[in-house]
Amino acid sequence: MMAGQYAEATEWADRTLHQVPHYTAGIRIKIALCACLGLIDEARQWLPRLLELQPGLTVAEMNAYAAKFLAPEPLGIYIEGLRKAGLPEE
Repeated sequence: MMAGQYAEATEWADRTLHQVPHYTAGIRIKIALCACLGLIDEARQWLPRLLELQPGLTVAEMNAYAAKFLAPEPLGIYIEGLRKAGLPEE
């Protein structure tokens, strides 16, 4: 995902979620990837599943958490994907 290979990264996310369906990091990445590929409806279909597993999750919370691990540019891509999917801001 961070290399801009969204389609290939989606395949890996799908494999991961097939093996570990409740893996929240995988679901978040899947949502962001769908949004990056312009598949907003699909991204939004995954959002309730994520919020069921992580109730109350927000863009602000994910931004603060992911900023510990990601450089600014990939962080922006990731967060913008979650935002486009409809993850609440606060």
